[in-house]
Amino acid sequence: MWTNVSSGLSSARDVRALAVIPSTEGIGDLNLFAGGDGVYLSTDGARWDSMSVPFSDVRAFTVVGTNLFAGTLSGVYLSTNRGTSWIDFSSGLQYDSTTQHYCAVGSLHLHGTDLFAGTDCGVWRRQLPEWITFERSPENGMPVAFRLHQNYPNPFNPSTIIKYELHKSSMVTLSVYDMLGREVSVPVNERRDAGVHEVTFDGSGLASGVYFYRLQAGGFVQSKRLVLLK
Repeated sequence: MWTNVSSGLSSARDVRALAVIPSTEGIGDLNLFAGGDGVYLSTDGARWDSMSVPFSDVRAFTVVGTNLFAGTLSGVYLSTNRGTSWIDFSSGLQYDSTTQHYCAVGSLHLHGTDLFAGTDCGVWRRQLPEWITFERSPENGMPVAFRLHQNYPNPFNPSTIIKYELHKSSMVTLSVYDMLGREVSVPVNERRDAGVHEVTFDGSGLASGVYFYRLQAGGFVQSKRLVLLK
């Protein structure tokens, strides 16, 4: 027997997509998303809260690790923090300059590291960036090692997101260098708790070109390349 659990949904008859994201708070916690005229979150399967999103008309969801992708009437969006904020992930899809919208996305499917989108302008494929993790965290939700992710977007203009993981509290220094090895920015230089962290790097005061960012946390050191394209 079915039970109606639509309390809080403003458009209860028009839910087109459902998705569950693994919890980092503990086994049994629920992160259930419903998509329709917007995005709604339920943590108990009975009551729903509307989330602030930069799009409407959700047609599809797919989950990669703890990352949520939404297919909408105006392209694909990605949330890396359980729907709190969203990144436009539509770059490369066909764009209509008249409507100023990307293809309408009706379905999403993950195969390996490729994300496929079924749209009103055909089927499209995009390889997921390296910084999107596929594995679930351990039961306590904490990283098991230090890790520096590839920035996104890359190339970027003027800002990009750099994500890193700490498996224990550490003094963290995140620095950006130009091709000559000159330090041009230090976005992070302080002690950070264990967990997954994100920082926005703003390159508006820099010239176009290739730069490198370097994370040092305890004895861990890793560098990656980023490209500023104005």
